[in-house]
This record gives sequence, structure tokens and C-alpha cells, in this order.
Amino acid sequence: VMDGSAFLEASRKIDEAAKYSSKASNEIVVGRAHFDNESFLETFLEDPTNTTNFFISYYKSVLKRVQVKIVVKNLLTTYVNVISPLESEKCQAPKKTKGVDDFPLKEILSLFIASDQLTFGKRVIEGYIRLSCQDVLTEKEGYNGQHFCTRTLASGPKLLTSVYDPLVSLCNVLGWKTVEDSLVESVQKICQYGHPRGGQFEYMETSLDLIEKIHPAPVGDSDCSRVCVKMATVACDEMFKGLKVLHERVTQGYLILTPLYRKFIRLIANFCPAMAPRFESFMKNVDVDDIVYPILTDEEFRSIASASDVVKNTLRQLTLHYAQLLHTRVSSDPDIVTAWTVPNAQACQNAKFRDFLQSHCKQTFDWQVRKSDHEGLHQEMRALVNAGDVECKSHRPGNLYHFKITKLKTCRVHLNVLSCSCSSYVNEKKITQEPAECLRHSTNVKRVRDEKMLESLKAFYLTPEEIRGLSSQKRKAVDALGNDADDVVLTGVVGVAETVAKRVKAAEDAGEVIEIL
Repeated sequence: VMDGSAFLEASRKIDEAAKYSSKASNEIVVGRAHFDNESFLETFLEDPTNTTNFFISYYKSVLKRVQVKIVVKNLLTTYVNVISPLESEKCQAPKKTKGVDDFPLKEILSLFIASDQLTFGKRVIEGYIRLSCQDVLTEKEGYNGQHFCTRTLASGPKLLTSVYDPLVSLCNVLGWKTVEDSLVESVQKICQYGHPRGGQFEYMETSLDLIEKIHPAPVGDSDCSRVCVKMATVACDEMFKGLKVLHERVTQGYLILTPLYRKFIRLIANFCPAMAPRFESFMKNVDVDDIVYPILTDEEFRSIASASDVVKNTLRQLTLHYAQLLHTRVSSDPDIVTAWTVPNAQACQNAKFRDFLQSHCKQTFDWQVRKSDHEGLHQEMRALVNAGDVECKSHRPGNLYHFKITKLKTCRVHLNVLSCSCSSYVNEKKITQEPAECLRHSTNVKRVRDEKMLESLKAFYLTPEEIRGLSSQKRKAVDALGNDADDVVLTGVVGVAETVAKRVKAAEDAGEVIEIL
């Protein structure tokens, strides 16, 4: 590995050899001695970053001593053939832990552009993209003297955002069509390898920043615009996938995605407004309380969306859709709530799970339990898993093994018959159940919040005609939340039947239209 001492030693040898190189031909020999051999390839694979730094310094030192073009060309050719071999079978992965996270991409690319070797510059970009997408294996020595390997996951070509000036210069000279495939691939790889560890989503912003830095203005008819539209389309596809992963952490209170959505909607408005209908459909399936409402009421987001008539109309439709949803919520019977249910709970005989499976309030049950017990627990829950009632998984959030059960079905129940063990529930140290709040208490809090959100939408974002449309909606006596997939628990529940009867009578007296599902 070319560390600091190796770098100094190599520089000393180069300077020593240069003292005896009175002719240009000797400089070619010096270049071959240090770069045109297998040792340079091996050094590069061990540490591409430091080897490239060394090459840049060496190249500049040679350039000061000799101006023969063939010397320069040979040096550049040797480097390019290492970072981006023409034969795919010669491509190998770097081995050092650092990989290429600190790779001097801007410096090496600028060097090739200054040397008027633009075709080589394109190969440098291609080589960097390839290297950045390869995991790095590092050999380490353990306490007992035995060697083992650790794997560092690739992070993708995220450094491209720092080289957009030389990158644009390269594309303008070679032609955007020539570099199109590499640019589109880079966006895809940034998203593909930018793992959302711990809920982080910087990799999504990186892909959007790259496109906007290359082409900050709305698109036109240029080749650059056409390529950026293609890049933006790929970025949008990856964004829809990535946001699904992050939404769960938002609902748990760990993340705020509004800044990311601002960039997302700007990308759609400026580059691919044809994605607006897909964005609308996507947002209609997202949690309204923790994600959609903060986004819809963000003034910067709305201002960005207004830049495109298509996106502006999408925003209006989304605002009206969620206003209707909130209106339906606050107009529903406050005593009928959406709860979690396991229809086949009796199929599980494990006493540890019994209260959880019968409780309407809890959705997840996470138990820290020995790894050796997991196979038996999965076996006990297999009937419920096969019935589609629950999902079970073993996971390891840290050094300890956990067994997690997640309910998959909901129902509509009256508070009078709510099956709840929250009052007697003791949160054991090794067991976590979510949500933490009881439905009896959280329902009232949620209703007050829904009313405030609805009034805010009415006051600032809805027209008088749209508000009148909300008031004239047909009310649904049973399925008040507008979720047709929910089943209303009626069997053996007198309270629900009485509630429905009272609402029908009151509606008839008031001359309202009632739909009984």
C-alpha cells in the first residue's frame, strides 16, 4: 500500500532517476519504470486514492522538466489503462478499506482536460463509477494472530457533484450524447449504492444535486437538457423506491423529509412534469399526519410546485384529496375507531403472545429472546402467518437477537367493545409493543389534531367552492374513514348497532343522505 513513507521513497527514486535523464527518451524510460508495469497496477488496486495522488504529483514534476508530447501521452495512457481497462476482464476491485470515498476525482479529471486528452477524461469518469460501486475487502489481523477479512459496502459515485465544472466542460467538447450513458448510469448507481443506513437519505439528495448543478435552469431543446431529463427520470424512479423505505422512520418520529420533498418536486417541475400524476398517486398512499400535511403546508414546497402548471394542478388535487380525507375523519362517529385485529388469534397457544394478539391497540410485538428459541417461535406463529394475519421476523438491532410480530389487518370497532390490555400492560425490559398509546386516549387526541389540520387547509389553501364541496359530501355511517378494506366488527356488538340506528334516525330527521355499507 502506498502510504506516506512509500510515497516519499517513490518520489526520491523518481528525482534520482530524473538527474540522469538528459534526453526526452530517458524520460519515457522513467515513466515506464514507474508506471508501465504490473507493480503500478497492484499499487493502484491496493489504494486507488493515494496512488492517484502520487500520479498527479509525478505527472506535474515530469511536465516541468520535459514538454515532449509523447512522454505526456504515455503517462496518461498508462494511468487510464489502469483505472479504466478497455477489456472488461481486466477490471479489478480496490482492496483498501478507504476505497474511493476520498478519491481526487476533480484533480485527475482537470489534469486530463488541461492536457487536451478529453477522451481519456471520459474513461476516468467511467473508471471512477466502476470503482465506487465495488465493495472493498480488507484483511486484518485478530488478537490471536489469525487474519480475517472485513467488507466495506460501496457508496456509489457520490463525488460527481463536486466535479460538475470540469464534467460539463468535458461534455460540451465531446458532445452530451457521447457521455450520456455514463451520466445516466451515475444517477442510478448513486441511488442504488447509497444505502439508507439509519434512515439517512443524503444519497437521494446527491443524485438530485448532480442534475441541478449540471443544468440549473428549466429544460430547453439542447442536448444537455435532453440528457438531464433522462437522468431526472431515472432519479425519480429511484426516489419513489427509496422514499418507501424512509417513510416508516418518519412515522416513528425519527426523520423529517420535507427538505427532500422540496428537491423532489423541483426536479419534477423543472425536468419531468410527466411524473406528476405518478407523484400524486404515490402521495395518496402516504401517511397524512406525519408526512403529507407538513409537506402540503410548507410554503417553499408550494412555491416550487407552482413553477409548473402541471405540478401546480397536482398540488391542488392532493390538497383537496387530503382535505376530504380529514373532513371524513372529523365527521365520523367518534366512538368507532380503526383498530388492529388478528381474526385467527386462537390458533396461537403461546401465552406470551396471547394478550398482544387479542389487543386492538397494539400493532407490533418485539421480544429480545435467545437465538436458539427463534425457530420454535416461527413454528408457533406459522398458522397466523399463512392466514395473512401477521408477519414474523427475526432481526438483530445491535448485538442481541429479537423476534418481532407485526399485525397486518385492521377493523372498525366501537370503543365500548374495544379489546384492550393497556391498563394492565407492564412494559417488560425485553419486550416492546407499539404504538405505546391506548386507542381510547389517542383517538380523542387524533380527532382534535385532524380538526386543526382541516381548518388550516380551509383557511389557506382551499377555495370557497371547494369548501362547500366538502360540506356536501355524502357521509358514510359505518366506514367513516374512507378505507373500504377495513371490516366493521358488528357480530355480538350491540353498541355499534345502536349507534348506527341513532345516526340513521337523526339523518332522516335532518333530511340528510345516508349510505349504510
